[in-house]
Amino acid sequence: MSEEKSKKNKALPTIITLTVPTPDDGGNTPKRVTVTLLIQRGNLAHIRYFHYVANKNCGK
Repeated sequence: MSEEKSKKNKALPTIITLTVPTPDDGGNTPKRVTVTLLIQRGNLAHIRYFHYVANKNCGK
């Protein structure tokens, strides 16, 4: 029984993956891209898609 209890108490890691597409030619990112957000924990996962609008001033 103690083994079962210890297995239940172990927290599974949460893995968060953000995928932002880049052009094949290595050029600038298009003005609007669809970004994928994947959040996983154990056998469960949530996936979300959203649009990202590039800002010219970003990173300056």
